[in-house]
Amino acid sequence: MFQFIGNSLLMSIVPTTEIDVPTTLEVVSKTNDWFLGFVLFICFLLLALAKRLDPFVLRVILHSFFSLDTPNDLQKIEARYNSTSFVLLSFLSFFSLWICIILFGQHSGYVNHFEIELFGYKISQLQLSIVAFIAVTLYVIYSFLGLFLTSWITGEKNIISVFITQSWINFICFGILFFVIALLWLLNSPINSIITQVFIYVFLGLILLRLLKILIVALVNGVSWYYLILYLCTLEIIPIAGIFAYVK
Repeated sequence: MFQFIGNSLLMSIVPTTEIDVPTTLEVVSKTNDWFLGFVLFICFLLLALAKRLDPFVLRVILHSFFSLDTPNDLQKIEARYNSTSFVLLSFLSFFSLWICIILFGQHSGYVNHFEIELFGYKISQLQLSIVAFIAVTLYVIYSFLGLFLTSWITGEKNIISVFITQSWINFICFGILFFVIALLWLLNSPINSIITQVFIYVFLGLILLRLLKILIVALVNGVSWYYLILYLCTLEIIPIAGIFAYVK
């Protein structure tokens, strides 16, 4: 391009194409993955500490998971389901499930700046975290409160203690799976859709396996079908069906 400066003719090699420069900055969509990563690191420390306190705790949990051990059986192998290692792994399971539910909400909804559109509602990252925390807390209370009430009403403390022990061991075993799922979820964003499906199936497996173990233990210990069906319908099946119907 040629330009005249005074009486001189100069040739310019600089392009004169006009470019629109935005006058305002757009807010970048953000998530709280850094916070979830920190919580996941705490879970790793809990796992390491539990293994440090009891080197065989994972072996005992896996053995109890597949053999339907009772509290007395655990005492025979010098392990107690209310020991420090079991409690630490329980917290690991709680936080891991909490992280998975938060990630499930993030990837099931649409992240728009600092808000998430989920099931037609707009909620913030903080609100999603609080709702997920409450959901996990209610699930844990639901899993054990009915068993404690049944033990208190019927007086069958020995049988119900087996239910409680197995429910606790199931929660810990699946909690370790949730820990692995949450770790893969945070580190492998390209396969989020696959991990989302895996989480759904694992969570449903936790619920169904808990019911199956309660059924097996009840039948082995000679519990009447009448009381078994009454318990399952009142405290297990109806609440779950009601929740799924509400969400759907």
